[in-house]
Amino acid sequence: MPIEKQTSLINLTPLNWFNILTAWSVAKKIFKKEAMDILICYSGSLLPRWLWPKINRDAISELNYFIAMKDNQPVGITGLYTTHNQPEEVWLAWFGLNEKLRGRGLGKELMVATIDMARKHGYQSLRLWTTANEEPFIVANYLYQKLGFIAQETDLKSYGFPVLIYSLGLSGITPPLYKADMTTTIGGTDSNTKSHNSIFRILFRLYCKQ
Repeated sequence: MPIEKQTSLINLTPLNWFNILTAWSVAKKIFKKEAMDILICYSGSLLPRWLWPKINRDAISELNYFIAMKDNQPVGITGLYTTHNQPEEVWLAWFGLNEKLRGRGLGKELMVATIDMARKHGYQSLRLWTTANEEPFIVANYLYQKLGFIAQETDLKSYGFPVLIYSLGLSGITPPLYKADMTTTIGGTDSNTKSHNSIFRILFRLYCKQ
């Protein structure tokens, strides 16, 4: 199901070394348990690719994070990444809205802005993975469905809860079910959380030593 044409007044500002702490200050209020992991991922994404371990270079082709700004104030975070084995698709990364601003329609605006960004770069579909174990995730899943995302069950688990994949066609065509290696594509599942986080911890430490 293609998304209805909508507009968003939210501006997505690319992450850089000057605004990384601003982005992290927003992120750690949304993802309290994963705050350090997010800072490590943010830092790793800004390092030169030749510093990335081979496992990441082989899997990820592009990795970009953004601060969501409205009225010159940071309101949330989002990100997009692509893999070498599915270059026509893009995945959502660390998407969230400041909890104090929820209930005002800003989450929808942020997702629409992210979808517009993905469509602008010519991708055929946008995918994301999530669970339905807590209220924020349940509310977010409802938003995804309302915007036209199609849910797909998987055999993977995150923190003991089933992982769902949501897919949205960006060119008016319903995206096919995702069939590639999910353990490689989906970061944060039980199967690869430890290696994913340790990789970016190494990258973060490399940067701090410079």
